[in-house]
Parts: sequence; C-alpha cells; structure tokens
Amino acid sequence: MPNLKLPSIFPKIQPQSIYASSKLYECKTRFSLIGSVGSGKSTTVGLMGITTQTLSAIDPSFVCRILERNSNIYGDMSNIRSGHFPEKTVAFDSFATEAGILLSKKYWRGTKKIQIPVCDVAGEDLQFLIRQYRDHISTDLGNAAFNAAKRLTDYVKESEGIIVIEDASRAIIGRRGEQLKSEDDKHLHKDPDVNLVRILNDIFDYKDQIKKPLKAILIVITKWDELKDLVEPLNLNILRPDQRDLILFMDTCFPSVSQAIKSYQNDHPDTVIRYFPTYVEVERNADNTPKTWDKEGKQYKIKPKQSHEIMDLRKPSYSEQIFADLVYCLLGFAN
Repeated sequence: MPNLKLPSIFPKIQPQSIYASSKLYECKTRFSLIGSVGSGKSTTVGLMGITTQTLSAIDPSFVCRILERNSNIYGDMSNIRSGHFPEKTVAFDSFATEAGILLSKKYWRGTKKIQIPVCDVAGEDLQFLIRQYRDHISTDLGNAAFNAAKRLTDYVKESEGIIVIEDASRAIIGRRGEQLKSEDDKHLHKDPDVNLVRILNDIFDYKDQIKKPLKAILIVITKWDELKDLVEPLNLNILRPDQRDLILFMDTCFPSVSQAIKSYQNDHPDTVIRYFPTYVEVERNADNTPKTWDKEGKQYKIKPKQSHEIMDLRKPSYSEQIFADLVYCLLGFAN
C-alpha cells in the first residue's frame, strides 16, 4: 500500500493504564471522542473507519470492529466513499446511545484492545450536562435529562483519554470580517475556541474531582486544507516529530484551548498531548470554487482518490497517513 507508511511518524507510546470498564463492551482502555457543533466529528469517525478497513487489509495483526449501536457510522463511511459529507449533529438535540470503534492488535505476548466511544451528541450538550450533573442540579433537568446527564458523565469518567475535534477552517474567523456573537439563546459562541475550551475545562475539573487524570489528549484538527493559503506562506511544517509548528498554530489560532491544555499538562505531566492535522479534499470547478451536489451550494462533493491501486477504489482523497498515525497512536495506549 504505497500511501501508508508503517510504523507511524510519531514515537511509540507505552503508557500505563488504569482499568476503566465499559458498561456496553468489555475493554480495559477507552478514549472518548468529543467536539463542538460542526467540528467534523462524524466525518472524522467515518474516515477513521475507512482507514481501519485499509489497515485490516494490509496488517494481519490488526483488527477493528465498528460499534454502531443506533448511530450511523457505517452509513457515514459509505456516504464519504460516495462523495458525500455526513450531516452534522445538532446541538441540544437527542443523542445516540454510546457507539464507536474497537481497535485490536495482536502482539507476541497477546492481544491488546482499545475502545473509542464516540459521544454522538453535540459537545455543547456534553458541557451542559456534565456541569449540571457535577453540581447535582437534578431539579433543573428532570428525571430523564438527569439520567442522560449521568450517562454522559460516566462516559467521560470511564475514559482514560480524550480525542478532541477542532475545526481549523474557523481558526481565523475574525480575519474574514465575521462578527463574533452567540448563535442562539443557549450561549453557543461563534468562535469554536470559546466553545471547546468551555467543554474541556468542565471535563478537566470533573476528572480532577474524581482523581482520575487523563492519560492523553489527542487533538484532531479538521479541515486543514481550508487554511492552505494562510499556512503555506508561513512555512509551517506540520509533520515535524516534535510538533512545534502545530503547537505554534494552536497557540495563535486557538489560544484558549491551547492554554487550557498546557495548564492541565502542567498539573499532570504524564498526560500525553498529540496533534493530528487532517483534511478531506473536495472537487473544484475551473474557477477553484467547490463543486456541490445541491443548487444551494452547501453540500460539497468529496474528491475521489486518484490512484491505480485496486485498494484505493472508492476511497476519498484525504489525509490517510495522518489517520493511520492516529490509529497506531491509540493502539499505543491499548491494554
């Protein structure tokens, strides 16, 4: 497989794990995937799924099981292969039961597994419900909502690490002349840096409260291709092993999130921080405008991968190597 180079460009990580049992699946290690509205959670999970299918075909020791439950992970993977982006999760809407991906790899000493449950709920819901449950405000929620808050809080409590999805395309929101404002009466801020740091701070506070520090915080930066005109003149090397340029990008474009993560790592020096810049290419017209499926111009067409390899048929053009790095980085924490 010419486009996947193993092993990963990232150094191998062998952290010690604390047992955190899943209520749905027996697996010792869990990493939760979260992100705010429109950050690209569904697309990220779909691309992770497509990547694991490729890795399963070329690596006999690697196995992956999609835990779909009542989510639409398989549907999202199929839509991406067909050139369609998944629909985004609506904030403060009903959420799906825990779903996700179960990674497994055979070593000479045995098989190691790691579960990546996907919080199929807008990040704003997670922030709101964790805070409500943490502060025991059950009277404000009602029985059903309080039980939902407890499930989501347990979801975070039982996770040893988190995968944070951050939308790079909105990193320079102020430079585009857009006015920063709340999007609705739920106090959702237009700046994703504000939304995400609020979510993270509540998770950090809760993990400290229950004395179970995070083993790792993995930040997946989505839509990196939309920053091409900004990034190229700056000569940022996003593949540096020390990730210095990516950290500089976060310090500049997502200062609140970067500051919160650094502060948490300062208190918990064993917590691993890694950044993964990802993209999905879209088809473009002669004038470089995106091609769309609809007349309104909102449903972009995903560009298929250009290759003569049979395994690349029905694949999108995306940051495949970075997603492979993410998968193998997660396997470094498996038990």
